[in-house]
Amino acid sequence: MSNVAVYGSSYNEYLKKYLLIIGQWPMTTLGNDSADLHLLESSDGLVWENELEIEHGGWAAMYGTIVGTGKDPHISGSDFYVYYTYAPTNGWWADSQLARRLVSCKPTVRESTQLTLGVRADPVKVAQNAAITLQTSSGQPVGGATVEVAWSSTSGAGEPTVFALSGVVPPRSRSALVQLNYNERNTGPLVGRVDVTLYDARYGETGAAPRSIPNGDFRQGLVGWSGTARSAFSVAADADGKRGLHVRAAASEFGSLNSPAFTVTPGASYSFEVTARVAAVSRNIGGFAIIFLDAQEVARWTIIFNDTHVVRGVTDASGSLVVPDLPTTGFDIRARYEGDATHRSAAPAFRRD
Repeated sequence: MSNVAVYGSSYNEYLKKYLLIIGQWPMTTLGNDSADLHLLESSDGLVWENELEIEHGGWAAMYGTIVGTGKDPHISGSDFYVYYTYAPTNGWWADSQLARRLVSCKPTVRESTQLTLGVRADPVKVAQNAAITLQTSSGQPVGGATVEVAWSSTSGAGEPTVFALSGVVPPRSRSALVQLNYNERNTGPLVGRVDVTLYDARYGETGAAPRSIPNGDFRQGLVGWSGTARSAFSVAADADGKRGLHVRAAASEFGSLNSPAFTVTPGASYSFEVTARVAAVSRNIGGFAIIFLDAQEVARWTIIFNDTHVVRGVTDASGSLVVPDLPTTGFDIRARYEGDATHRSAAPAFRRD
């Protein structure tokens, strides 16, 4: 099941087709990171086909509208823009940004495609593998196609994962800090039990590889870090011997911890990364924020707690792709294909295991 919103429709005189743009939010635990826009075509306004999924980097995209490419904003040719907003940090309450995607509906012959998604036990390891197949509507394999697969645990403690965002330093900011916060409702309305570990926080500018911020890997314990509810924080090694900041708190508790401030360059492009483990029960109840300062807070961008893993692979000659080393149970997985010059995009395939 899913939530669907119709954002707009228009009639294209050149194509002699109706164009419809809708938003769709699957009602699953992947709902936040799989909310997308879909563009559909119809010759009669009754049967809709040739679905094109529009999404910005996997984050929530919404409020789409169709705009022409020429002086006249109406759609009169085969090429046009879909303008939409998206939340770069996947936060429903975060500031959204405007983006656009150029769409071509030239009446060329592109075959419809379909994805199938299955999960099977690995013959050697204690794990499961996802088996994806991409075919045309006539059953012919589509080889050499890039397929994106995203999976997220529905239970368990999670595993260390790298999360990242990028942007431009605000003009007035000359320093920044990293904040871990939970149950403060600044990433959305959800609260819950906190079971999170932050192993490292990194920052880089102007294309340089991100490096650990001051004591960002907690080799000096909590030196330089300050905040509320410090009793919920501890620095220790986990079962694998990996050292990190462990956060444990009840759903009724809230708090935050700030890193030491570090220097940034106004107007520079930046990359912010964290390596962290997020338990399934803690998704969407807090986040890792980079906060830009000029005596006071100027802006912040947050990586919301999640454990979604994204893998991109290429199908072989038989149209098949295998994603290995999935959990043995308790996860959602989704595959999607955006199409190419000769193949239309496929409707996303979803499975809960």
